[in-house]
Amino acid sequence: MLATEAGLSEKLVSVRHHIASQHLKTAGEAAKLLSKAIGTKLTAKEVKTIYTLLFEREPEWHHSGFYNRPGKGSGKKTMGRTYFFKEEEIQEIITRWPEVTAKLEAIDADNARKAQTIVKGFFFRWEKGERKYKGGPKRKVKVLDVYEGLEINAPRNFTACDDVTFANAKKAIGKTYTGWDSPSVQEFAQPASQLSAMTTPIDPEIIKRTQELSKEQIAELYKVEYNNPED
Repeated sequence: MLATEAGLSEKLVSVRHHIASQHLKTAGEAAKLLSKAIGTKLTAKEVKTIYTLLFEREPEWHHSGFYNRPGKGSGKKTMGRTYFFKEEEIQEIITRWPEVTAKLEAIDADNARKAQTIVKGFFFRWEKGERKYKGGPKRKVKVLDVYEGLEINAPRNFTACDDVTFANAKKAIGKTYTGWDSPSVQEFAQPASQLSAMTTPIDPEIIKRTQELSKEQIAELYKVEYNNPED
């Protein structure tokens, strides 16, 4: 159900969003409180990330009205989200801030490692497939593809594998999957193959050239959709 939120130009939000806004803090409000408490400026997006790291789940959220989806065509809209936080959750983040700092430093170290490590493996991208029935909408299908490059730039749904598995997956590029089915290591691995992550440091010059590619260029190169389509 939707409710009209007073003072927001007749903006439509979910009823639960309206109720939550009466007694909980939004991500933006939580960011201001946390920034003041720890002496470091945080954004609403960073607060959501920190909460997920600390509590190993997403914060409470509710639908916050419709907005245009970039790159999805004129008039295409989707429902937004507002994240909410209890005051005691904000206080716990403040109390456990040293733990948050340690987790963030570990992530930075792992990203530095990924920026120096080459991987090979397979992933799937979403495309429109055949119609289920005449005149019906085209259903989304998963299409197999492969990737070899820096781990930091690996596409979504990426699975690292060994040389044999990679070669077999490469032969099957373009294979489609529907429903719950997805490509897997077992599908392409030889029975005698000992799988490995294939995380071998590479020549610095190769690293430099790969780092100069933007995510958009990589997406174009591998035809990757980084945002999994929902419709």
